[in-house]
This record gives sequence, C-alpha cells and structure tokens, in this order.
Amino acid sequence: MQWRTSLAGSVSVNVVLFGSSLHVGDIGYLTPEAKIYAVQRKVEYFEGREGGVAGDPLFEMPLGHLPETEEVTFRRDNPNPLIEVGTVRVTSLSVGAVLQVGSLLQLHADSRTKHIRQLPAPSVAGEAGAAAAGGGRAAGESGPAVGGGCRACSNP
Repeated sequence: MQWRTSLAGSVSVNVVLFGSSLHVGDIGYLTPEAKIYAVQRKVEYFEGREGGVAGDPLFEMPLGHLPETEEVTFRRDNPNPLIEVGTVRVTSLSVGAVLQVGSLLQLHADSRTKHIRQLPAPSVAGEAGAAAAGGGRAAGESGPAVGGGCRACSNP
C-alpha cells in the first residue's frame, strides 16, 4: 500500500460513541467492535443481573466471511501524494462507525446489538381501547410483547 499524506481543512464531529473512531492519516489495520445489550421497558425496573453479553449465543458465535471467489486485478495511479478534504461535518459516530481521511489497508468491523422491548400486556377490559390506541405494538401485530415477561409490568 502506498502511504499518502492526509490533509483535512476542518473536521467537526459532535459525538463519538460505542467503539467508533475518527482518524486523519493512514492506518494499517482497524478493527472496531461494539457489543450492545439493551432492555427497554415501559416501567423502570431493574433485576440487578441484567446486561451481560457473556454466554449469549448472539455475542459468542463466530462471524461469517464471504468466500473469495474471484481474483480482482486493478491498477492504481495516485499522481498526487496528498489526500485532501475541505470541510467534514458529522453529527455523531456510533456503534462501530469509522470516519477516516487517509489510506486504510484492512478493516474488520463487528457490531452486534440485542435490543429487547418489554411492554405491558393490555388488560382484557382495556384491550379494545389499547388496540385502538396502538397498544404499544405495530399496526396488525398481535401476540405477547417481545422479549418475555416483565414483573414490574405484570406481564408474565
């Protein structure tokens, strides 16, 4: 890889979160990772043993890789040894995002999110009213709340 000089006139990023990065310059290898376990409830209730990703199959299984089935040949001609950008404005980088001005040899990114929503089940008496108001579910959706029960919501 031919290393080049990177020049950024102005880079403005408000927030960089959760395994994200901002780089001006060349990078050999970059491996951003984010593992997020989120529980959303209508009622604030914490059991004290929540939030661990260890042992969860989603976070433990190996990543699949696409097979390299064809060889790609190309010719690169960089007559100017300068990578130059004027102004970059970004509101936020989140969950393994990368903003880079420069050359990158190899990127291996892994972002895994498990988002559980625990909503109270509509009561039998208020079911018609809850259905008319949307009941916290998408249109046409029926069945139990996603993610299992919630003791604080009286949802078994």
